[in-house]
Amino acid sequence: MQTLSGASGVKLTATVTKVVDPAPGATGGTTSAGTRVVEVVLTVNDASEAPIVGDRDGDPTISASVTDGGGTSYQVDSGIVLSSCPAFPQSQINLKPSESVTGCLAFSVPTGTTLTKFEFTPIVGFGAVGTWNLS
Repeated sequence: MQTLSGASGVKLTATVTKVVDPAPGATGGTTSAGTRVVEVVLTVNDASEAPIVGDRDGDPTISASVTDGGGTSYQVDSGIVLSSCPAFPQSQINLKPSESVTGCLAFSVPTGTTLTKFEFTPIVGFGAVGTWNLS
């Protein structure tokens, strides 16, 4: 679990509960021959005394990526549908104090690539990035 702090005292905790590589039953997105889908299960909790309010226009408010051993990053692919887990909200992350949300983030990566890192920024402009080692 990592604690991320933003502006105005907003604080949240983020926990990677599971990484599924490869993710079974994934469809859509940029999946193609020579790629596989990796699923990261993430729980985010509002650990502050203030609500966390995402973008109300529906624009993506999170940033998430996985990185391989060579330093190449792969961004979350919101077009991938996972049969094993509901998608993590890409916009309108709205949490009251002590509320949490759990969901999956999907990444299309080349087959044979070894992933070493997962990074998550809860709200673009939040100013804090959570980083987890995957290897």
